[in-house]
Amino acid sequence: EGFCRLHYDMMLERKNRLGMALMLQSHLGELADSFEHTGIASLFSSAGAELAGRLESLEQSCYICGRIDHSFEKLLDNIIYLWENDAAFRKKLQSQKMFCLPHFRMLSEQSAKRLSKKNQKEFCSSVKTVTKSYFDLLRGDIDHFCRKFDYRFQDEPWGNAKSAVERSVKFLYGDIHKSENSK
Repeated sequence: EGFCRLHYDMMLERKNRLGMALMLQSHLGELADSFEHTGIASLFSSAGAELAGRLESLEQSCYICGRIDHSFEKLLDNIIYLWENDAAFRKKLQSQKMFCLPHFRMLSEQSAKRLSKKNQKEFCSSVKTVTKSYFDLLRGDIDHFCRKFDYRFQDEPWGNAKSAVERSVKFLYGDIHKSENSK
C-alpha cells in the first residue's frame, strides 16, 4: 500500500525527513520489484497490464486511510450497539451539536446494515434531527454572510456569519484535520 496525497502532505509537514526517507526507501524498493518483473517497456504492450494494474491499485490505496476506515467501521458498530442498548447514549447522541454530512451518511448506511427497519427509522430520525438543525443554522449564517456585503446591511452585527463559509465547508466535506478555529 501507498499513501494518499493528504497523508503524504501531513507527514511532510512534520519535518521528520529521515523517518519519511526510510518509509520511502522500503516503498520504492518494493515498487522496483514490480518494474523488474515486467519491465517499464511492457507498459506499452499487453504484457504491461499487470504492472499498470499494480500501479493503479497503489494510486488508489493509502495505508493510513485504510487503518482509519477499519477503525471507523468498528466505531460505527459501537455507536449502533450503544444506541440499541443504552438509553443514556440515545440522549447523548441526540444532544450533539452536529454530524457532518459524510458522517451522517455513514451512520445512516451502518444503521441500514445493523438495525431492524423500525429501529433504523428511529435512529435515522434522531441523527437527521441533529443534522438538519445544524444545516438550518448554517443556511441562516450563510445568508447573513452574503447579506453583509449589501450596503443596506453593513451596519448589522456579524453574529456567527463570519465563520459561516468555513463551517459550511467543514459540514459538507467533514474535514477532520483542521479545527474550526484554525485559519
